[in-house]
Amino acid sequence: MRNWQRYPFLRLFIPFVVGIVIGIYSGIPFITGLWILVLIIPFLFVNHYFQLRTLPFGLRHIQGLFVIFISVCLGIGITGLHNHRTESLHFANSIGLTGVYKIRIEDVPSYKTNTVRLRISILSGISRNKEVECNGRVMAYFQSDSNSTKLRYGDVVIARLKLIPVEPPMNPNSFDYKKYLSYQGIYHRTYIAPSEWVLLKKAEGFNIYRLGTSLQEKFINLFKIHKPNPDELSVASALVLGYGNNIEPELINAYTTTGALHILSVSGLHVGVIYLVLSVMLITLKRKKYTRLIRGVILLAVVWFYALITGLSPAVLRSAAMLSFIIVGECFEREPNIINTLAASAFILLIIDPFQLMNIGFQLSYLAVAGIVLIHPLINDLWKPRFKIVQLIWGLTTVSIAAQLASSPLSLYYFHQFPNYFIFTNYIAIPLSSIAIYAGMLTLITSPVVWLSHQLAHLFFGSVALLNYCILFFGQLPYASIKNIRLSISETLAIYTLIFMIYLIVKQERKKIPLFGALCCLLFIGTSFVIDNQRTNQQQKVIIYSMNKNSVIDYYAGHNCLSFQSSYPLPEDQSFTYQIKGNRIACGIRQIRSASLFQDRDKDTSMRFWKSGSCYLFNQKRLIVQNGNLERTQSVKVPIATDYLLLTRNPYPDIETLLNHYRFKQLILDASNTSYNAAKWKKLCNDNRIPCHYTASDGAYVFNAD
Repeated sequence: MRNWQRYPFLRLFIPFVVGIVIGIYSGIPFITGLWILVLIIPFLFVNHYFQLRTLPFGLRHIQGLFVIFISVCLGIGITGLHNHRTESLHFANSIGLTGVYKIRIEDVPSYKTNTVRLRISILSGISRNKEVECNGRVMAYFQSDSNSTKLRYGDVVIARLKLIPVEPPMNPNSFDYKKYLSYQGIYHRTYIAPSEWVLLKKAEGFNIYRLGTSLQEKFINLFKIHKPNPDELSVASALVLGYGNNIEPELINAYTTTGALHILSVSGLHVGVIYLVLSVMLITLKRKKYTRLIRGVILLAVVWFYALITGLSPAVLRSAAMLSFIIVGECFEREPNIINTLAASAFILLIIDPFQLMNIGFQLSYLAVAGIVLIHPLINDLWKPRFKIVQLIWGLTTVSIAAQLASSPLSLYYFHQFPNYFIFTNYIAIPLSSIAIYAGMLTLITSPVVWLSHQLAHLFFGSVALLNYCILFFGQLPYASIKNIRLSISETLAIYTLIFMIYLIVKQERKKIPLFGALCCLLFIGTSFVIDNQRTNQQQKVIIYSMNKNSVIDYYAGHNCLSFQSSYPLPEDQSFTYQIKGNRIACGIRQIRSASLFQDRDKDTSMRFWKSGSCYLFNQKRLIVQNGNLERTQSVKVPIATDYLLLTRNPYPDIETLLNHYRFKQLILDASNTSYNAAKWKKLCNDNRIPCHYTASDGAYVFNAD
């Protein structure tokens, strides 16, 4: 890695990524990004001038600094250029958020229970009885009926829309859906009833992405002819075609727990299988120059066609771009540098869409490949087996370890769990998935020959069924994964720096600097863990969550949690995972005891907690939960004193009766109250100068109990 001249794209890529990060987190406007790109041009001429002149040795670094500066500015400018929200033509800046719009479907339909979810693009809107051109993306939920289920990519629709800004997360450390959509250029959502839209015209003309989505749908229908069960069909569609919208959450959880989720995402493994088969089939075309060009064109066409029908996901684009560089190199008999090729493919993809950098799949995909390229040879050289079968097993093991080592820190940061059996899972999952990919492709290719296609479908769906069974089996084994792992972004970066320092120690002859760097990283990580643990031991706080139609109160004391829930026990579904689980992991909770909100008595002296009826005492803070309406006829001589009063289940807005019953410092309404009822309470509290917090609009309420 010392000879940077061998890695020109890597030298450009690193500062370019820094520029993108600056552009994303600074929210660089569209017009600013445009001006930055324009102003880069003079610097390009200056850099060219330095290249033509022989600079003194002491000033040679100036040219390198110019290249870094230009790359950073390019990243900032490209990011700003993709920030369409600040553009004057964006619908929020020109038309407004309510009215009649002409929209185009920009996504493959995702079918839910009562809705069809689609990403739409605004083309124009009606303003003052005139059609005004505008742009912008919206996440639309069409009410499911016979017409909305027929909508396809490229269809143009006239609709009356009420566009609502995507809400930020209402609970601490919960999944930030607003940020997730913003990286796709989406800042608003809307619900569209059947009476509020009409199809203007079906998709027309040639569009490469629409061609891919229509082929993908056609191939899924070909799979359905063989009548597999729903789990087999959903996993088969994900394996071969990259369509994973219909996989059951339980099955996804099993693949995640075992470390095999990457198999369900069409990636380098899948594209590589297609490339290897075709490469072997066309091996005879490598003998002459013109036949090598023909072979290259065929390989490029097939690789990109497969990328197209699998949805052009970041992992597929990365694999297809990398293979394209390799194929072009083979055409001209040049051996490509894999690290440079990896950086070049990422550079090109980020030029097209810089916000892909924030895509988890993009990050994990590139890290896994970088790990295989850099770390795998080091591990593989530790042992040289004599027998061929042992060599294959050892090779598969070292590739799995290298990919896992490179991707695990980031995976732990995002998903908070580590698969303990990932090596054993890959021994089974990779061969079975490879068989399934081959059989699935042959099933589609031979579909005109019904008998042959049907026989291949037996092999295809049989291998998928066996794959599902093995994954579920490993997922149910004891200690299948270590869960609830907490890592901060600084700790994650420190771990990656440590891995890189260890790599340099192994590769370089001079080991002092990387050894010192590794020791510094270890010291930082250890200190950070100690500080985090100390903070967790001292924490005593109460969280009243914002959960739709539910009341949930968590009390954290050190690493322990007491949870009180109106719907007891609270189902650990997707909503629970997104809204509550992340906060418990971030706060270092290890032990959780749950109870009903309506339980009469409870206490835990070790956590300094007592409960009697609707009264809660958390260390030194008192909370009273008023469930439903107050008894107006009930006479109270002295109002009950409390620090916090929580109203649940839509009590009738009666501030006088409330003040006769309770004396409190803060009124809280949770999300079990309707917004209409909460608005009345907030008005009454405002008139009486009483602090009022509604969790459905203001977010979870958190207070310290010490």
